[in-house]
Amino acid sequence: MANIANAFVDGIPSYAVWRFLAGLGLAGELGAAVTLVSEILPRNLRAYGTAIVAGWGIFGTVTASLVGKYLPWRTAYLVGGGLGLVLLATRFSLRESGMFRNLGEQAGVKARRLPEPLYPRRALPPLPPLHSHRPADPGSWWRSSSRRRPSSRRRSA
Repeated sequence: MANIANAFVDGIPSYAVWRFLAGLGLAGELGAAVTLVSEILPRNLRAYGTAIVAGWGIFGTVTASLVGKYLPWRTAYLVGGGLGLVLLATRFSLRESGMFRNLGEQAGVKARRLPEPLYPRRALPPLPPLHSHRPADPGSWWRSSSRRRPSSRRRSA
């Protein structure tokens, strides 16, 4: 919403206020996204999930730069605000993580049941191990038992 408001500013003080609020909202969303991904994914996939969240953030920065380069500045803020509303709708379509719900139940707080997400939830296929073979022991290259010895027999011509 703050980005949409930025499209209609008429001075530097109002611009500064709306940019500050937009920055707070985006910083909060990044923290919430990383937390949600870390709580939902199994331990062995958490690094991949947070990397994807960070990668989307970098992609968004590059996209914003291109939008700002080719569109008038007011239109660029409207596009950014529209994408923020899409992000907000996506956030509302997600369920709370099981870890968060369990903490609430332990504290005795009755959580209201959120609607099912708009898309069916499927399990991710397992990733292959990073090292599927044992790395070679560099010390074995220099041991006498593993070096190839020249043949003691000579061929006769």
